[in-house]
Amino acid sequence: MGLTGRKHAPEKGKGLRAPGLRQGYGWQCRAQSKTKNAFVKGYVYIMTNDSNKVLYTGVTSNLKDRLINHKIRKFKNSFTASYNLRKLVCYECFGSMVEAIKREKQIKGGSRQRKIDLINRNSPDWVDLSDQLKDG
Repeated sequence: MGLTGRKHAPEKGKGLRAPGLRQGYGWQCRAQSKTKNAFVKGYVYIMTNDSNKVLYTGVTSNLKDRLINHKIRKFKNSFTASYNLRKLVCYECFGSMVEAIKREKQIKGGSRQRKIDLINRNSPDWVDLSDQLKDG
């Protein structure tokens, strides 16, 4: 269950969607504010390359640090380093890592088209959302 207490299973015909998140360019945590957010414990994110051809779905407890690791290619032989994935195009926030891992498995289990639809609903221009992340 997410921050709203509802399960993340998609309704028939609705595609993948997680409740408790605002829409805009990427999904922001509802509880996120200018102060440190104690409620967010896990993130699911989708990254792509400059040409938007390769997609990677991951999970982390610290999205900002994880993105830095991807962008500086800290792990040279990783999938994201091999395919030059540097653009954060979608992310979701959760109250626990267990919830985030469940959602990651749901997204990874879906088709490529469902991932593309998820990104298009929330970031139609596929802009890099890294700079929009708030501290905390």
